[in-house]
Amino acid sequence: MDKRTILAVGLIILVIGAYNLFIIPKFAPAPAPPVQSEQSAAPAAQPTALAPAAPQPLAAAGAPLSGQAAALAVPVEAAPPEQIVIDRPLWSARFTNAGGGLTSWGLKTYTYAKGQTDPVGGMIGSQPLEVVRPGSATPPLSFVFVDPTTQAAFAAPMAVTKTADGFSLVGDDGHGLRLKRTYTFSADTYLTEMLIAIENSGDVPRSVSWEMAIGPGLDRYLPEKEKAADEGIKVFAAGGLDSVKIKKVGERKDLGLVSWAALGNRYFLAALLPREGALSAFARRSSTAGEEIGLRSEVASLGPHQAVTYRVAAYLGPKDRALLTSVGTSLERAVDYGWFWWLALPFLSILQFCYKFLRSYGLAIVALTMLVKAALFPISFKMFRSMKKMQELQPKLAALKSKFKSDSQGLQQATMAIYKEHNVNPMAGCLPMVVQIPVFFALYKVLYNAIELRGAGFLYIPDLSLKDPYYITPILMGITMLIQQRMTPSVGDPMQAKMMMFMPVIMTAMFINFSSGLVLYFLFSNLMSIGEQKLFRTLAAREQAKNAAADDTNGSRKKKLPKEKRS
Repeated sequence: MDKRTILAVGLIILVIGAYNLFIIPKFAPAPAPPVQSEQSAAPAAQPTALAPAAPQPLAAAGAPLSGQAAALAVPVEAAPPEQIVIDRPLWSARFTNAGGGLTSWGLKTYTYAKGQTDPVGGMIGSQPLEVVRPGSATPPLSFVFVDPTTQAAFAAPMAVTKTADGFSLVGDDGHGLRLKRTYTFSADTYLTEMLIAIENSGDVPRSVSWEMAIGPGLDRYLPEKEKAADEGIKVFAAGGLDSVKIKKVGERKDLGLVSWAALGNRYFLAALLPREGALSAFARRSSTAGEEIGLRSEVASLGPHQAVTYRVAAYLGPKDRALLTSVGTSLERAVDYGWFWWLALPFLSILQFCYKFLRSYGLAIVALTMLVKAALFPISFKMFRSMKKMQELQPKLAALKSKFKSDSQGLQQATMAIYKEHNVNPMAGCLPMVVQIPVFFALYKVLYNAIELRGAGFLYIPDLSLKDPYYITPILMGITMLIQQRMTPSVGDPMQAKMMMFMPVIMTAMFINFSSGLVLYFLFSNLMSIGEQKLFRTLAAREQAKNAAADDTNGSRKKKLPKEKRS
C-alpha cells in the first residue's frame, strides 16, 4: 500500500470519527414519548404461566428502528440530578432520576393522629402519612443491576421525559447497554405501572440481571411496638398465601415465582406484582429499620441489537378490600381475617352497609352488635335454660358427692341418673358457647383490621382505631362484664365462682390499650347481654309459673278422681 492510500484511509477514519463525535449529537432527535401498548392492559399472569422474556432483535444492521427500540437507540446525554414530583388526588410522590427510586409517597386521605410526634419530637399530627421509611442502601423501587460494574455505570442521574400520565427515565453505560423505565400513574388508584426495557445496541453479547425492592418496613413514623406486632411480609403464589419473617440483619430468602409479594402493617400495604417477564421474589433485612420485599430478574443474554422488556406494578396504599380487589391477582388476601374469614367478610359488609345509613362508624358498630346479638338470641336462650336447670340441680349433685365420697363410679352413675330423671343435658350449656366462638374471633378480626375505623371519631373518641384517651369505655366494659357475670346462673363450685369474679378485672387490663372501636363492640355486647339476662329470667319465671299451675291442675284432678269412683 503506497503513502497516498494510507493517507486517504487515515483522513476518511478521521472525518467519520469527527462526524460521529461532534455532528450527530447536535442533530440527534429527542427521545420519543413512551408508547402505551395494548399489552399493558392485559391481566396479570399466574405464577405458573411466567416464562423468561426472550430477547428480541431490534433491527437488522442499518435498518431504521421504531417505537421503544428507536427511543433507546438515541444517544443519551448526561442529566443533572432531579426530583420528579407526581401529584394525584389520593397521594403525592417524589422520585429521583438516579435509579428511579422513590423518596416520598404521602397518602393525602390518611393522616397521622392529632398530637403525634416524630422520633425527634417534631409535630406530625394531621400531616399525610409517609409510606417511605429510610434505612435501605437504595430508595424503594430503585432499579439496581446485579453486576456491580454495570450498576456503577448506571448510577448517574438519567434523562427525564415527562408525559401526561407519568414519566420515563433513559440511560446507558457508554458501551451499548441502554435502559428505559416508563412509569404510569392513574388518578384514582394507588397503583404504579412500570415498563422496563433493556437493549444491547452494541456488537458484543451482554448478560444482564436486575432487582428492585420496597422497604424497609412501611410508614416512616410507625411506633416501635406496632412494628413488632403488626408489620410483616406476605406472598401469594400458585401454592396459596404464605407469611415470611426475616429477623436477622443481612438475612435474605428467595421466594420463587409469585403473583405478588407484599410488605404491610395493620392498615397499609406495599406490594410488588410481576406482570411480564421472568421475575422471582425475595425478602431481606438490610438494616434494623425493617424488612424488605423485592423482585429479581433471571439472567437475560442479549445478543447484538437485542432487547428485553419487563412489566411490574406496585401498590402503595391502604388495606381497603375493595381497592385491593380491583388490583386483581387476589391482592385482597393480604388482609388477615384469620381462620374464620368466611364469617368476617359478611360482618365487614354489614358494617359498611350500616355506615351508609348511619354515617357514623361508632353507630355502625352498635348496629352490628345488635344484629349479631339478635341472630344469636335463640342459642343464648338455650344456653341460659340449660345453665338454669343445672343450677337447680346443684343441691342434689352436692348431696351425691357427700354420699359417694370414695366411689367415683357410683357417683358417676347416680349423677347421670339425676340428669336423665330431670331431662338435663350437661353439655347443652357448652355447645351454644362453642358455636359463638367463631363469631367472636371473626368480629375481633374485622374490627381490628378495618381501615374504615382509622380516623373515624365517635362522641368524645377522636379515632376509633386508637385506644380510648380517657379509658372510659374499657372501664365500663369491665363493670358491665361484672354485672353480667353476677346475673348468669352459676353451675360450678364456690371456689371456681370466686376465681371467675376476677375475669372482669383481667379483661379490663387486657383491653385498656385496645382500639376503642373494638372495646365499643364488647361494651355494647355486654349491655345487650344484661338485657338478655333480664328477659331470660322473665321468660323462665313465666315458664316456671305455667308449669306450677299445670302441676296444681294435675294434682287437683288426681284428688277428685277417687270421689268420682265412689259415687
